[in-house]
Amino acid sequence: MNYYNNFPSNMMGGFGFGTGSAVILGPLVFIAGIIFWLWLLIDCSRRKFNNNIEKAVWIVAMIFMFPIGSIAYLIVIKLINKQGILTA
Repeated sequence: MNYYNNFPSNMMGGFGFGTGSAVILGPLVFIAGIIFWLWLLIDCSRRKFNNNIEKAVWIVAMIFMFPIGSIAYLIVIKLINKQGILTA
């Protein structure tokens, strides 16, 4: 007897998201996340901050605190404060 024959193919409550969708969407979401992360790293490295310490802190935060650092950079720098945090 095969266990998988008795296993429901649709475990997401009837929305059509089964194992096949996860196999396709999982890697796509991962690749999109890496592209998003690289885009923010490149933006941070090219952006002119008031001082280089702020730039270094953002780059380190995005590398070591992925994805929280990248989302914080997106909100704080890209969306709210386009000139950087510190005003010298």
